[in-house]
Amino acid sequence: MIGHASTEDRDPYIFGDVRGLAMDTSGNIYVADSPAHEVRVFDSSGAYRYTIGRRGRGPGDLLQPCCMGMDSHGRLWIQETGNRRFSVFAIFPDSANFLWTIRMPAGPAREGSRWTFFHGNLQYISQTSLETMGAKRTARVVLDSLGRTVNELVLHEPPPDSLAEFVYRDVTPDGIATAANYVQPYGPTLLRTLGDGGEFVEAVSSRYVVIWRDSTGARITGVARPGARGAPLSERQRKYANEVVSSVKRRTRGAFPFGVPDRHPPLAGIGFDLNGHLWIQHSTPPDAPHEADVFDRRGRWLSVVQWPANVQLRGLVVNGKAALGVAADADGAQSVVRLRISGG
Repeated sequence: MIGHASTEDRDPYIFGDVRGLAMDTSGNIYVADSPAHEVRVFDSSGAYRYTIGRRGRGPGDLLQPCCMGMDSHGRLWIQETGNRRFSVFAIFPDSANFLWTIRMPAGPAREGSRWTFFHGNLQYISQTSLETMGAKRTARVVLDSLGRTVNELVLHEPPPDSLAEFVYRDVTPDGIATAANYVQPYGPTLLRTLGDGGEFVEAVSSRYVVIWRDSTGARITGVARPGARGAPLSERQRKYANEVVSSVKRRTRGAFPFGVPDRHPPLAGIGFDLNGHLWIQHSTPPDAPHEADVFDRRGRWLSVVQWPANVQLRGLVVNGKAALGVAADADGAQSVVRLRISGG
């Protein structure tokens, strides 16, 4: 667990809602506490050093910080959900200096999505709605330090029938056309995440088939496991899914075409760790350890790794076998933990 505070000075070790984690080359740890509107810095031993930011909208302020990353110059980038921007800080042993912010011009990276760096610039995945109801446009966008778009790659969408999504179109009594998008609970979803250097991986969660592409969108390699199956839904999950499906069917006057699946899709998530390895997370029962396959850039399988069921590896802050995660106890209280990933 991060920290070894006494009763009198333990406040820096109490978190409201940890939305982001980062680690620099010296092993210093950065924790984004969203409701506190700040990022706390701990040294490699877990001792608290200082705090970055405070609630606000001005330079150096933060509003609902979440995902973070270190660029090649050792600067800390913090995504702010509340301010819809990135704030950049120079990091020193006992303080951080605010440098600049970047506001995303359109379709900002959603919280939890992977953003990284491409030739020293920020890259993220932008999704915008088109004029055609229900249609989307997804692109990998690269911004320079002034927030100007310097590169944009439009990404192909998977076939609509591969995702359990339904667009319900209706007309109001005033004659206004409307469209609402609904998804099947625990149904297949699109998985896509960015790596450094413009590379990205994509998959549909219902099939263990992951494609790795370079910065131009050309295929580098792919990995697959035919016949992979997801974990069965628990009774609690099944009850929740039945409630959602019933509610959506009422809203769509029975047009919603999906029911409750028996199982989760086989893929729970995909991402890159700090070493550039690809992680493909399996779906597992709620109380079972999390599990993932790890591959190198050539698509060669390296190992299968596990970590505790109550720990989320947010942002995959994993370097070799060492990882940072967010643990939750039975009451939902959060703590930041360091753990050693087990695997062959």
